[in-house]
Amino acid sequence: MIQFMKQIGIFVLLGKTLLHFCPSEKYEKYLKLIFGFMVVMQFVSPVLSLGSGSTMEEYEKNKVDFEVRLEESLQEVEDKWFLYKEEIEAQVEKDRAEAEKMVQEEWNKKEAEKEQESESNPSDTEVEDVEIEVKVYE
Repeated sequence: MIQFMKQIGIFVLLGKTLLHFCPSEKYEKYLKLIFGFMVVMQFVSPVLSLGSGSTMEEYEKNKVDFEVRLEESLQEVEDKWFLYKEEIEAQVEKDRAEAEKMVQEEWNKKEAEKEQESESNPSDTEVEDVEIEVKVYE
């Protein structure tokens, strides 16, 4: 397709160049008509060649090859997805176990700190012995 567009572009440039060097203006309109017709033929010729048998056979062959490669690629993607899915699930399980362990350690640490605080600071609810002395005056 790119080659086709390059070919038409070069043809148009050459046509414009020839028109520029035309000896007289009275021939210019005839040359434009001829070049225009030739450019149209440049565009039409690939479309007309599509109907040839060899092109259609090549298209069918390429289509079948493409379908086979597509199926192989899809199967490969599916296989890799299955492997990656298992790896991801294993990693998630490992991370979950580590997180549980960390939370449990943190919980135990907080509990130990609470016990230390309760042992070092007597609670307000403890009762102390108080002596009361009563004097009676008569």
